Amino acid sequence: MNLVSLFVDTVGQAYATSNFVLHPLIQEGGRQLYRVERADASPWLLRAYAYPQSAGRQEQHANVLKLLEKYGYPAPRLILTRHGQTVTELISEEAVWQLVMTTFIEGDLIEGDTPATLRCMGEALGHFHRFSQSLSIVETQHLSSALWRPATMIPLVQEQLATIEPTVSLADRASTRRFDRRLQPFPHLIIYRRR
Repeated sequence: MNLVSLFVDTVGQAYATSNFVLHPLIQEGGRQLYRVERADASPWLLRAYAYPQSAGRQEQHANVLKLLEKYGYPAPRLILTRHGQTVTELISEEAVWQLVMTTFIEGDLIEGDTPATLRCMGEALGHFHRFSQSLSIVETQHLSSALWRPATMIPLVQEQLATIEPTVSLADRASTRRFDRRLQPFPHLIIYRRR
């Protein structure tokens, strides 16, 4: 049985639903997103992840969405399983998948790095930042830190550089080492500038 068929079976059982079709949106190995087109209802979004620590990350994602819903923040809403769970597990031959279902928000995907696109993203981030600053510590203390924080990602990038260094040509190895040395003094900050 292929992976999509497994997802269909799991969604049907976990969410007590039938007469739906999964339309792939993103297929990147351990990250799969599908629009769940339902015959007589609005669509859902299925997020399936099979990364290390996916179970914990998906629970955190669900906790953030619950908090956003509590305050009426415009974001996808969680769809609970028929047993009231936020995350469903699927064990395939290749991986253990963590599934989260949310409402599907219609709209255009914002991509690229044009000034208009970046302005739109910046406005959305600014709106979210203002909202998050209004929450009390009691509300947010149980949420984990964001995955892509410099304190987490710089050591990860350095580890990846060390892993690939033996396969890098001698001419490029000097550049790799210079990049690694430049990261060391600034573990709290990464600035990306496009040239």
